[in-house]
Amino acid sequence: SGLPRKKSLMAKKKKSKRKQLTPEERQQRRLERLEARKQKKSKREKERRSNVNGLFDQLGSMLQVKDNKKGARLSILSAAVDKLKERKDGPDSIMEEDDEDYDNYK
Repeated sequence: SGLPRKKSLMAKKKKSKRKQLTPEERQQRRLERLEARKQKKSKREKERRSNVNGLFDQLGSMLQVKDNKKGARLSILSAAVDKLKERKDGPDSIMEEDDEDYDNYK
């Protein structure tokens, strides 16, 4: 093409609009990011625990397990296993008779 290029625009290196940080400022920002990450992780873990506790409460309610605080989860899981064993042995079995995984845990 016969049009001349504008070399001055193409040859210029783009300058970053970000302020150049001192090592101390970089370290401070790094620490702030780490703290924010730690807080987010803590919040996610709290939500996860709340979800798990809610599911245990729901399962305990479905199985009519009395909540005795200490060992409640163990009681709930034990009742669930017993109920599944009853269902396995009953006419409306939810487990296959040849289920090796289940048989290993009897």
